[in-house]
Amino acid sequence: MSEILSDLLRPVLDQISKLWGSVDKMPVVRWGTVTAANPLRVLLDGNTDPLPFAPQSLVRTLQVGNRVLCIEQHRRVIVVDLAGNPVEWMTPTLTGGFTLASAPLQLRVTPTRVEFAGGILRTTTPSAYTTAFTLPANVPRPRGQYRAPGRDDFGMWVAMLSTGDVQMKATGAATSGAGYTFDGMSYAY
Repeated sequence: MSEILSDLLRPVLDQISKLWGSVDKMPVVRWGTVTAANPLRVLLDGNTDPLPFAPQSLVRTLQVGNRVLCIEQHRRVIVVDLAGNPVEWMTPTLTGGFTLASAPLQLRVTPTRVEFAGGILRTTTPSAYTTAFTLPANVPRPRGQYRAPGRDDFGMWVAMLSTGDVQMKATGAATSGAGYTFDGMSYAY
């Protein structure tokens, strides 16, 4: 009788084995806590010890204690986001005679980009690139140099350098002063 039962169950057990193999290959979403920032170490919820290897991360700036969302697959772990990801706007310290506009310049760091909004003013127009501000130390730097045109009739330009300096210049119709808007500007890091 057990041999007959075994023969009847074999195809079912084989199918369960195949399904288990497929499930084992599926990615799993797990929460974790950063236990070290450099090299990155994460303790996944339900585990007693941090991962013995540095997981890959799509989030550039992580600190000890951050709660992170992870994808685990084939014994590999990728950090994909911060829990709650509080993206706070900050106002940089201006230099070179620049002041904040009525909608003041602000920037924020998201998991993949640095975004800008608002504007700045200068009562005299810089005809050569002049540093308006330096990105705060906790803001990732651009990978290269970015130049963005402002109003064509004023010949306005904004340059974001990999050093963290943000420079401005204007030529043309702007002779008594210039305003620069950063609305919609961003860069990936």
